[in-house]
Amino acid sequence: MSNRGRISQSAKKTQFRDSKTHPQKGKTGDSTVSGLKKDVPSIIKESLISAVKDLYDLEFSGFEVTVPDDSQWGDYTSNLCLQLSGQLKQNPHEIAKKVAYRMNELADKSPEALKTWSVSVAGPGFLNFKMSNNWLQIVLNEISKNHANYRREEIELSDMLLAGKKITVEYTDPNPFKLFHIGHLMPNAIGESFTRLFEYCGGEVKRASYQGDAGMHVAKSIWGMEKKLEETGLTLGEISTWSSKKQVTFLGECYSLGATAYKEDPSAAEKIKNYNYLVFLSAQENLQESKGWEPQVDYRQHLSKLTNPEETHSKVKELFQAGREWSLEYFETVYELLGTDFDFYYFESETGEYGFKIVQEYLRQGVFEKDKGAVIFKGEDYGLHTRVFINSQGLPTYEAKDLGLAFVKQEDYAYDLSYIVTGNEIDAYFDVVLTALNRIAPELAEKTHHVSHGMLRLTEGKMSSRTGNVVAADDLVYQLAGMAYEKTAATNPEHFSEEEKRDTARKIAVGALKYALLKQQVGKDIVYDRTKSLELTGNTGPYLQYTFVRVFSILEQVDFKWDDFSLENLDGALQEEETLLLRKLTHFNEIVRKSSTELMPSYLCTYLHELAGLFNSFYARAPILKAENVELRNFRLCLSNAVGVVLKVGLDLLGIETVERM
Repeated sequence: MSNRGRISQSAKKTQFRDSKTHPQKGKTGDSTVSGLKKDVPSIIKESLISAVKDLYDLEFSGFEVTVPDDSQWGDYTSNLCLQLSGQLKQNPHEIAKKVAYRMNELADKSPEALKTWSVSVAGPGFLNFKMSNNWLQIVLNEISKNHANYRREEIELSDMLLAGKKITVEYTDPNPFKLFHIGHLMPNAIGESFTRLFEYCGGEVKRASYQGDAGMHVAKSIWGMEKKLEETGLTLGEISTWSSKKQVTFLGECYSLGATAYKEDPSAAEKIKNYNYLVFLSAQENLQESKGWEPQVDYRQHLSKLTNPEETHSKVKELFQAGREWSLEYFETVYELLGTDFDFYYFESETGEYGFKIVQEYLRQGVFEKDKGAVIFKGEDYGLHTRVFINSQGLPTYEAKDLGLAFVKQEDYAYDLSYIVTGNEIDAYFDVVLTALNRIAPELAEKTHHVSHGMLRLTEGKMSSRTGNVVAADDLVYQLAGMAYEKTAATNPEHFSEEEKRDTARKIAVGALKYALLKQQVGKDIVYDRTKSLELTGNTGPYLQYTFVRVFSILEQVDFKWDDFSLENLDGALQEEETLLLRKLTHFNEIVRKSSTELMPSYLCTYLHELAGLFNSFYARAPILKAENVELRNFRLCLSNAVGVVLKVGLDLLGIETVERM
């Protein structure tokens, strides 16, 4: 069971074209998007509500405005008339004709910034909206001007999707004394993308990792450490000089040794159980020393079970402190490799103390009850299952620790929303914990959301920490980087410095891995194929990075001016590929909003893959640097630049870095 702003524009080496250095003037008139303080679907919906009010004297909002699956249906579509027909008892197609006429009137009479659409009727009564060239040109320029989040710098913060929301996202959650294995890559990639999506939508987000530094897995590791030190003659001082990775590999071997002994040797199992009390006591004493903590649990009562209690406790505490420190130092190297920087670190040794106190308090109030010496929450009363929150030995369980964690987080950061990202094997567990939390603090339970993901397996099969059959996350990344390095070195033997080759290989490796995890719907199991994830074709991270490189290679060759084209003039000269690409660009923010609200980075992955495909088709069909005339050339360069910006920002929202050569 599992325990519980980065964007810069680029042009010529460092910055994409920035309209602040190439002012827009003339061709786009005085139109700006400063008046458009909401996303386009919201603007259209409000106008439709107004049209229905004018036509039928009816307040009606029970409909949707969405992006159609097929671009031939326009840029946006609405099912308003189909939804309205039941209430009006009229034919939806006839309603649609009246509403479309009224909407076109509204567009004609609107301020310049809102003269953005033409409306047509399709099928049984769908309303299809096609945005004007004027609008498309504004958006094209705004994408580059405002780092893809067009309208963001122009709008009030209060108009943003998550404006004023304080959000905490807890993810990754590795356990000290164990390897940071590939199973931790799923919550890390998903959680990191959540935080970036929320930030992009205006939220104030704090990243948190919850780490299990107390429990039986630690006791098993310490038993194994003791054995390994006896067998090898090594000392903690010697091991402290090793590399962080070598230290944690040693700890992994110790855990495997202890886990096997616990299962197969009754005398070893008894000793490990006693060590577990000493681990909790050691962690508690650390809290007392570092935070002036007032102990909530009497762990010392268990010392009477030991032959030489103080001597044994001293030895266990020394091993505990050393192993914990090695683990946390190692975790930082992996976080840096993956591009994650946490704001808060939480530990089971601390949350267990909180949870124990809370459970004892609400035991007296009847939320929990005693059963055979343990304290339980009777989940059957809520259609769930019963779980133990304090075991018969008086120790807080995972359940109590997670309960305490909700209160610790709230004390540190008074959040409006709290997301917890874990594997789906503990869905039922979290149902019980959150139900118990709802009985104790309903306001916290309402803010707390458990998001579960599927399992990650390599094509080789399943891992096991107990048997030592574990693939470390950083080993996988470095292996991928080695494969990417060989490809990069082979294709660019002279143009890359050694440092650039290795840095590029690392970015490609992390991008390949994260994209492979994020392109699937959250909740689905993934069988990860290392070789396929690195391919430069298909739906992969390197394919998107390569497309960005292609854009960059075009733009670093030339200078151009933003104001030297007009889409109105070019309308008849545009090829289908560039028209589709241009319209695809305008939906970026809506996809980000959808990915954020539905907690599905896969939507953004799909969008970016489709965008890259459209750009590569456009690149193959339409001459850019050798366009027929200067105006068309400047448009195509501006279009290419916007694609580069959206790819860069979109990949960043997935936690993936772009590269300029590969």
